[in-house]
Amino acid sequence: MKRYYEQRLRYGVQGIDVLHNYALNGKITGALAAVREIPGCIPVLHGPIGCGFHYRRSTRTPAPVYEAVSTHLTDADVVFGGEEKLVDVLERAAAEHPQLIAVLPTCVTDVMQEDIDGIVRRFRATHPDAPPVISVVSSAFSHRSSSNTVVDHLKERVAAKGRVYGKKSKVEYRGCGFVEVLEALVDQVMEAQTVAPGTVNIEAFSWGDDSAHAMQSVIDTLRRMGIETNTVLPAASADEIVRAPRAALNIARRMRWARRMEERFGTPYLHFSNLYEWYGTEGIRDFYLTIADALGCRSAAERVLAEEEHAVAQELRELRAYLGKFRYGLVSASFSKIPELIQIYEREYNMPLDFVALLLPPDYERTRGLDAATMAQMHENIRAAIRSAAPHIDLYVCPDEGTLAARAAGVDALVGSGAQRCEHLGTPWIPSMYDRRAFSPADYRDVLKGLARAVERRRGKKHLLLSRLRYSAEHYPMTDEPNALASREMWDRMWRMRQ
Repeated sequence: MKRYYEQRLRYGVQGIDVLHNYALNGKITGALAAVREIPGCIPVLHGPIGCGFHYRRSTRTPAPVYEAVSTHLTDADVVFGGEEKLVDVLERAAAEHPQLIAVLPTCVTDVMQEDIDGIVRRFRATHPDAPPVISVVSSAFSHRSSSNTVVDHLKERVAAKGRVYGKKSKVEYRGCGFVEVLEALVDQVMEAQTVAPGTVNIEAFSWGDDSAHAMQSVIDTLRRMGIETNTVLPAASADEIVRAPRAALNIARRMRWARRMEERFGTPYLHFSNLYEWYGTEGIRDFYLTIADALGCRSAAERVLAEEEHAVAQELRELRAYLGKFRYGLVSASFSKIPELIQIYEREYNMPLDFVALLLPPDYERTRGLDAATMAQMHENIRAAIRSAAPHIDLYVCPDEGTLAARAAGVDALVGSGAQRCEHLGTPWIPSMYDRRAFSPADYRDVLKGLARAVERRRGKKHLLLSRLRYSAEHYPMTDEPNALASREMWDRMWRMRQ
């Protein structure tokens, strides 16, 4: 059971988007996911023992955070304050001689209005020989559908037709706890350094499936271009984090910490908010040349990319030719990403699409807080992508079961994040795990190899019991069962509709 959720996420039984759409993005999970990457760091959860117990293991932490400790606040502590308990836990944690101690807030300490930062500062002053202690700022959180940042980011991407990178994005994500930890590291751990030309810091967060391999590909490719990685944040030792301002450039997936670092230490940054921009050979080339241009080493980058592209060119031609022998249908609920998916499958993978089926819940527009102009632009972006890539593609928005079944029967396989819900139709589907972002020509070749293998051994799974479950059309992947839907309605009223 320890690896149950990780396996569900990895193998597509229940995708990560389900967690975002049907779960609360509590700040403790994101904060723990960040601090557990720091070797020798002890997380201190300032709150009830329940938080310390439950949050040691979550879907954001591939392994339990055994080193996490709790201040075990009781009802009396909520009334009279928890400073004494926090100091006691900090002293006991310091006795373990960790590299770093990180104090994380909980909802209870928010309600108490506990001055965690003040307590930590006093502790550092009275315990000069203790290891470094940081306090993570608390940030309000809610379901992402009610977050203006999510809506604003979607509108921004739609208006820019997907390409929002560099320092162009104005959207700031709040509330998951991950960025709050990075900001604490910038303010409380990092120190001014002499900048080393041609070096970068890379934020190790949300690089897609098999993130560790993707990150290593980026590090290795940059090294061949003469660009060294100074630190991978936050997956670095405390000493390495201290020296993070030595880098000449930050490569950020989330912008707030990078902007804060620029304010404090003058470190410029590039913000890559949407990895779907960097697909195929041209996308990979654009990704690295954007970084190389910021560091003034474009010639070296072009030479390395040319060599790596040449090494896999023949295999890419063969794989694309094989994939082009079949016909596919794209089924997706990722409204804003469909234009990019059409380009990816048609032009990059050479997987000809006969149709695109957009599956949206009836309350999509209302629950996402989207206005009519944004919805119209999203539809136009899809039509423009079809006109550009393959005018023959038929587009269906929320097709009925009969139409979808008839079109699915006419293709060799279904692709896209929504294909799994069509499993009961009997048409083979290619799990989205095979379609991952690649950050080197060799990795792009491996992506195509995985897709080719999946297409070769494709088979319908209508015989599986899983495909016979009655799913809710509005709240997939929930089952169409009264108690489950009643619970969903209760959750919807409490979180989506609260002001």
